[in-house]
Amino acid sequence: MRFRICSLMFPLLSLLLCIGLWACQKSVAPHPLEHSALTVGVAPFVQPLTRVDLLAGFIPDPQGRATPEQLAALDSMFEKKLRSRAVNFRFLSRTGLPSVPVLDEQGRRSALATWLDYARRQKVDLLVLPMLLDWQERQGGDMGVTSPAAVSMDVFLLDTRDASARALPGGGEIPVVQRSHYAETQEALASNLLGIGEFFKRKGKWVTAEALCGEGMDKAVLELGL
Repeated sequence: MRFRICSLMFPLLSLLLCIGLWACQKSVAPHPLEHSALTVGVAPFVQPLTRVDLLAGFIPDPQGRATPEQLAALDSMFEKKLRSRAVNFRFLSRTGLPSVPVLDEQGRRSALATWLDYARRQKVDLLVLPMLLDWQERQGGDMGVTSPAAVSMDVFLLDTRDASARALPGGGEIPVVQRSHYAETQEALASNLLGIGEFFKRKGKWVTAEALCGEGMDKAVLELGL
């Protein structure tokens, strides 16, 4: 009997520990851009297809690609999340996206040079640039799947200002590029007890790839201080 009680207590304690860890992760980071006079442009979601299109990371092989309609839905979701912030956001049109890469100082095609040039042409101080690297839609419904949703995405914050404008009072400077990365393949709770926070947030359901991207957006808002 004592052995049986102990065997039942161990998973219960593990569950309580996971809940405690999840609660600790719920703290909210400060938002340094709120009430700032800086103009912040928000680019539409783009999906890099080659290495030269990347600011960081890699393109998975095979790469799951989103449709134009799915990218537009992500744009709308991100805009809705950002409009609740006290930040001077400008949501930029897809029609003005770069069509050819810009060369860097060494004469090489450069994603960083391309997007900084784009941001300056849009006359914004900072550019929020969301990149979708991989998109795998769930196969099934919210109560059961044969294949879960999976996404990989980056949100970058590019600073177009010169070094003097990016200088910090205590020394150093704000980096030109800041990155928030999110990669998630949904798993059953039985396969990953540490994912109990996500399990409750998703109400125990199998979510879509779009919903996973929404979680990545929330992560970026906190990490980049949007």
